[in-house]
Amino acid sequence: MKITIIGTGYVGLVTGVGLAELGHTVYCVDTIKEKIDFLQKGQAPFYEPDLEKLLKKNIKSKRLRFSLSLAEVINSTEFLFICVGTPPQADGSADLSYVYTVAEQIKNLARSSKIVVVKSTVPVGTNAKIETILAKNKKAKFSVVSCPEFLREGRAIYDFFHSDRLVVGSINQKSADAVAGLFKKVKAQKVITTRETAELIKYASNAFLATKISFINEIANLCDKVGANVSEVALGMGLDKRINPYFLKAGIGYGGAAYAKGVRFLKVKKDAGSTAYEPTAESVKNGSYPISRFLYMYTCSRPTGAIKDYIDWVLSEEGQKIVNDVGYFPIR
Repeated sequence: MKITIIGTGYVGLVTGVGLAELGHTVYCVDTIKEKIDFLQKGQAPFYEPDLEKLLKKNIKSKRLRFSLSLAEVINSTEFLFICVGTPPQADGSADLSYVYTVAEQIKNLARSSKIVVVKSTVPVGTNAKIETILAKNKKAKFSVVSCPEFLREGRAIYDFFHSDRLVVGSINQKSADAVAGLFKKVKAQKVITTRETAELIKYASNAFLATKISFINEIANLCDKVGANVSEVALGMGLDKRINPYFLKAGIGYGGAAYAKGVRFLKVKKDAGSTAYEPTAESVKNGSYPISRFLYMYTCSRPTGAIKDYIDWVLSEEGQKIVNDVGYFPIR
């Protein structure tokens, strides 16, 4: 198959190189000339084990090409992968301007039907909005498919070829099968679902991992108070297959934007159609809002600390006054 990858950052380049290695013809597009110049010479802009080796191999085999112009390649490929960044804004929400700019470009340039695959990490409802933008092009038909990435830094190439799962979300079964077919050589559990479910799988996965990290850090604080060994506590917990030992290493907490975006998304997202709700002081008091739900607000602002202290403050006179004034619990 012929594929266009839009964006040659971490996700885009790894995905492009991986798909080329699977035998597809891949065109990677970016707007930064210096980056494209380096890539055309087989030089990766960041280090990942085996990335540069596969980059050079697939450039030599002519399965992987790079361009500054989307217009040059868009109408010679069937699949368009959106892999641009969604950096966090000041309020922690994802900046989707790059995603929507690419959608506008596709709308203006495409002259035939395309399957548009969204790899960028986006909130629930984004794929539907992209489809609305593309629908303004009356000359071509578009099918928008959510296919979130689950790559780990330092193991991205390995993860591409040995993924735990491939998540594909679409309202069109034929398009979902076509996207899944691109990865047929990858032995991973295929999860074919709706776009909204696929979008939320990505955010929920990140939020859960952040919660595990924050949880074991809370246990570490407790261990300090009672004289227990947190490493041995984590070992004892992790031997339970329902829990597993991964992400139970106490430390300074999680870093980077991905997990923060995951936990922050669990706030109300009216513009994305989320039905998530914020707690009220009354719902906490009467038990209808489980304490565990505070984890997402707590992890939004600090990966370590005392959850109990925060909850006590929320339920204090000062905290309840703010709840009454602004309508939700603030991050302190």
